[in-house]
Amino acid sequence: MNLFAAFPKFINIVASIETKLILEDLMQVLIKIEEKLERKRGKKNDPRTCDMDIIDYNNKIININFNNIEISVPHKNLISRNFVLYPLEEISPKWSHPITNEMISDLIKKLSDDDKKSILKIKKN
Repeated sequence: MNLFAAFPKFINIVASIETKLILEDLMQVLIKIEEKLERKRGKKNDPRTCDMDIIDYNNKIININFNNIEISVPHKNLISRNFVLYPLEEISPKWSHPITNEMISDLIKKLSDDDKKSILKIKKN
């Protein structure tokens, strides 16, 4: 079974922000935004209205349990997620992984050919 065919397409966005919030307070803000967008937490990888993750937090390595949600920063599957790596490279081309110290461009090079082809970039007008 093709997993990609089982789920609808989605738009992924990466944003860079500056905040004075501690990680737990930032998570609370993100959860409130998800709730306002009617996010429902069902089974893992179920389609959802939105999913907000913290990709990097001051280049720190963090593993916590927050409101019964396991939070890992950087996200444990980051290096295999083309839909995160490509937009992250656009806004932060010099970013390096806090654990492996690999540059974003090197992480993208390691993606499979299928992963490199399966993402569609929306062009600006």
